[in-house]
Amino acid sequence: AEGIVTTDDDDVFEKKMEDEKTPHFVPYEDDEMESNPETDLLHELEEQNPVGHDKYISAKVQLQRGDTVYRGTVKRRKRDHEGKLIGFSHENPILDTAVYEVEFEDGHVEAYYANQIAEAIYATVDDEGYSYSEVKEIVDHYKDGAAIRSDDGFVMLRGKRVPKRTTKGWHICVEWKDGSTSWLDLKDVKESNPVLLAEYAIANKLVSEPAFRWWVPYTIKKRDRIIKAMKKRYFRKMEKFGLELPKSVKRALEIDQETGTKYWQEAIRKEVGTVLPALEVLEKGDSPPVGSTLIDFTIVFDIKMDFTRKARICARGDQTDPPSSITYASVVTRESVRLGFLLAALNGLKALSADVAGAYLNAPCAERVHTILGPEFGDNEGKTAVIRKALYGLRSAGFAWRSHCAEIMRTSLEFQQCRADQDVWMRKAVKCNGEKYWEYVFIYTDDVIVMSENPNQILSEMNKHFLLKADSIGPPT
Repeated sequence: AEGIVTTDDDDVFEKKMEDEKTPHFVPYEDDEMESNPETDLLHELEEQNPVGHDKYISAKVQLQRGDTVYRGTVKRRKRDHEGKLIGFSHENPILDTAVYEVEFEDGHVEAYYANQIAEAIYATVDDEGYSYSEVKEIVDHYKDGAAIRSDDGFVMLRGKRVPKRTTKGWHICVEWKDGSTSWLDLKDVKESNPVLLAEYAIANKLVSEPAFRWWVPYTIKKRDRIIKAMKKRYFRKMEKFGLELPKSVKRALEIDQETGTKYWQEAIRKEVGTVLPALEVLEKGDSPPVGSTLIDFTIVFDIKMDFTRKARICARGDQTDPPSSITYASVVTRESVRLGFLLAALNGLKALSADVAGAYLNAPCAERVHTILGPEFGDNEGKTAVIRKALYGLRSAGFAWRSHCAEIMRTSLEFQQCRADQDVWMRKAVKCNGEKYWEYVFIYTDDVIVMSENPNQILSEMNKHFLLKADSIGPPT
């Protein structure tokens, strides 16, 4: 998430906006209230015992700035223009409203809420809390004087000449997902990324070197065996509910011909009708935009419990480079939903849930990609199509939908984000009896829960911007 900044005039926190789609924080009603003795006492306790409350100080984090992730260090608690600490610490990160200043490697400083920092930390540690980084690619290598020569890379074992098992003297330069690079010993890279290193060795003609000769061929063979086994496992799932499950468009249409039905044909036609508005089909001879990446489509077939045939066209996001920005969709926490039901019960509010139809396809595509249309697109087969919407399967589709949904909630429906959980949206309202209260919307990818005196009105407002499935509207289950 983006950093937050304060204004000098009213000390109101706002989400720092790099573009119009980035949501911002609107002040809560209690932000504008004058200080009270209880609040002052909490601040005084934190001032007297800063160590007990500044648990994130000096932590290394990877945080979002614009569309790029940068490494930074938590430096100190943020203070307002009167020198008072902003927010209050809490042992539960979700309830921690403290604000910290984070200094990035380029010297830039931004303020972040404690729960944003906690989320960033937990996203880059294992189950035991140890930090880890993902390798993007191997960029270089070298060997020092300790490396074994090629003519000395064998030993005699039971009368046979076998390669020496050694990685001594070799060093590998890796580039991490955050853009930094490090030189590591060959044995460490081999342990953590054996397939990637084996492929690098083959591409750079290092297999004949003693440090690679004894393990690279075995690793590649094992990789191929695993892939082959997965393909067999995939094609083994040939039936569902006793009905054949096709693995290609050609076979789906053949099944229809053999059975004298049009179930798969209608499923494909329905899915193409849903996906086609997300594409800009070019005329033959027209070139795709400069810098656009060519990717494939894949179509997945399924049979539902009521024997309805389902086809889903997905983009091959694995054929594009991993984005440097976050890629997850809206995922409200269970704790937030439980608190929402509690507030609804205390305030006599009604709750309704609904599903958004083709959620991702409502958002613009954040990547420059195009494809060649297959036979499922009928007369458009063989034409080039530029992907203009966040099609399922794209790496950035989840976050594109999240950003688009946030813009609608903020600008059109006038909701504001909860500070503790950015997938909880809230809006001031007044009941028929004149009582003031807050309306809530909880978003989990394409599922929404609305809590209000009149939740149908909110769902109707949302339905003007993205289609809600009519049969999905009802009490949460």
